[in-house]
Amino acid sequence: MVNSTGSKTGKQLRTLDGHSDSVVSVAFSPDSQLVVSGSDDNTIKLWDSNTGQQLRTMRGHSDWVQSVAFSPDGQLVASGSYDNTIMLWDTNTGQHLRTLKGHSSLVGAVAFSPDGHMIASGSYDKTVKLWNTKTGQQLRTLEGHSGIVRSVTFLPDSQTVASGSYDSTIKLWDTTTGLELRTIRGHSGPVRSVSFSPDSPMIASGSYDNTIKLWDTKTGQHLRTLGDHSSPVTFSPESQTIESNSLLSVENHWVTFASEKVLWLPFDYLPFSGSKAEGNTLALWYADGRVCVLEFRAPVA
Repeated sequence: MVNSTGSKTGKQLRTLDGHSDSVVSVAFSPDSQLVVSGSDDNTIKLWDSNTGQQLRTMRGHSDWVQSVAFSPDGQLVASGSYDNTIMLWDTNTGQHLRTLKGHSSLVGAVAFSPDGHMIASGSYDKTVKLWNTKTGQQLRTLEGHSGIVRSVTFLPDSQTVASGSYDSTIKLWDTTTGLELRTIRGHSGPVRSVSFSPDSPMIASGSYDNTIKLWDTKTGQHLRTLGDHSSPVTFSPESQTIESNSLLSVENHWVTFASEKVLWLPFDYLPFSGSKAEGNTLALWYADGRVCVLEFRAPVA
């Protein structure tokens, strides 16, 4: 079940009902017209974000779907699963295009390069793999983490990929050579999420140590710590503002936006099991299969 909610009024806009188990990952298409969801029911579903209509269900994985991502042109979806594979899907038809095999344990993270030519996958086998989007060929394996890799993201030029690991580090890798560029240390807990800034040499990392840290990608220098949070993070595409799904405050049931209390969450909406921010839109997903989508807009004068 997916719920869409107005952020200022708290009014439920629509419910997207279809999954039969927990929704673990959601993503917006580049034009924000589509939402893709991955579930423990082993399926991927595609939804119209404006009408709430379920467009198609994509079946093929034999185990839980842990991560979903759109290609930069919105024509493809990648899904990573407990079945140790990545699958590619055509968003227009729902057709399964190919299966990427190579990991020896479950795939917990997938991401497309900004130029669309590569896919990165992070796995519980402690590696990152790079794949050719068009052919499905495995390009290289990036080894160095001592813990599971739960998040991957590309630098805007597609030449560098970052990985966040349960070994509490972030590693930067050269996508052409596969060489490790640097290891960034500073978190005291597993790193759950990493995100590059689209317009400056910064990377943000979110950790189970309840902090978000900002780093200089060129030097690895720690710039600042934002706390107290523990959820995935992303940068706004329009600015250098970092947007954290963990702007949600579980205390007193308030959702905050830009430090302002904007929405009181009823007991039915807490606790949530995961979250994803994209621009001014926030999605929360729950163990019972619900997804709540909130869009933040400036008030009209």
